[in-house]
Amino acid sequence: MQWGYVSKYRGELMGVFCLWIMAFHGQYMFTCPPELRSLWLIVLRGNAGVDAFFLLSGISLYFAYSKMMASGLGTGRRLWEFYRRRFVRLFIPYLLICGPYFAWVAWTREEGVSRFLRDFFQISLIQRKDMAAWYVPALALFYLLYPLLYHLEQNPMRLRGQPIKRGSVTALLYLAAAVICLALLKFAPRFYKNTEIAVTRLPVFILGCGLGKWVKEQKPLPTYAVLGSAIFLFIYIYILGPSIKSSVLWIRLSYAPFALAAILVLAWVFRKLDHYKRIRSVFAFCGERSLELYLTHGLLRLVWQWVAKNRGWQLSNGQSALAYLGILLAALIVSTVLHPIIQWISQKLLSVGGAKQATV
Repeated sequence: MQWGYVSKYRGELMGVFCLWIMAFHGQYMFTCPPELRSLWLIVLRGNAGVDAFFLLSGISLYFAYSKMMASGLGTGRRLWEFYRRRFVRLFIPYLLICGPYFAWVAWTREEGVSRFLRDFFQISLIQRKDMAAWYVPALALFYLLYPLLYHLEQNPMRLRGQPIKRGSVTALLYLAAAVICLALLKFAPRFYKNTEIAVTRLPVFILGCGLGKWVKEQKPLPTYAVLGSAIFLFIYIYILGPSIKSSVLWIRLSYAPFALAAILVLAWVFRKLDHYKRIRSVFAFCGERSLELYLTHGLLRLVWQWVAKNRGWQLSNGQSALAYLGILLAALIVSTVLHPIIQWISQKLLSVGGAKQATV
């Protein structure tokens, strides 16, 4: 086992976590029957799949930025290329998927352009905890921070004449991010209440940034680390799980080691399934479209719930479950159609004025 498997099976991992998140959101439409409680306890930890997204993003950014550093570009040009590539790939799906949704919300609520602008620029998240598409601005903010995090970890400060080890720098940055969350909770409770779903993901993103070097260099990972991760997941899900409330700060922060443990265990599983390409391709297919799937299924669910409420539909638990399966199927179809369009637009934009170098 080695850290490099996290990169090798990144697509499959993103697919698993995307499907896990989608299953988790089903609880907002139906309740699980008692006979499936053991499986449901796993589903209820699906919000940690978002933490895994951020952790994997931090790892991937190390690959991208270290390649930029080796490209020979000047600092300004390097930052421009890095940000341009990241934001084009992030905001084209946001524009095509979230833009129509925000327009629909403004129209149905009869609040006009002002509501559309508040939602589109995520002012609604800060004002009233409207979390329709919080993931995109959070990731955009983390993208902005990444070059600073990279240089802090690559060029650490010295303590008593000795450089601080990279792992220690990552731990200090993780602790600093946790302290920021605590400070917001203490001194800006309303802001924290509305944005905690985003700000509490900064520590896990920092953890991913720190692990990027190990993954790229394919550092060995002892088997007992995978075994320990599996035991930790079991304890977290089945012993601690029933009493966990995800909005509590320390629980949010605990999702970082949970996400890392899940990534290591799943990377080991996909390594064992390396020759079963058809199985892996299913998850890789979802992983390649993870952003589109994540955004689409969530917004379609909100549309359905609004329509059902305003039409006065009284659905049974089973009917609600079937409706959610229909939403997931619709999200898969829409995402499959949109993905090549988004790729084409992104490639066209990136081909204009870009540096002549390999894509990162």
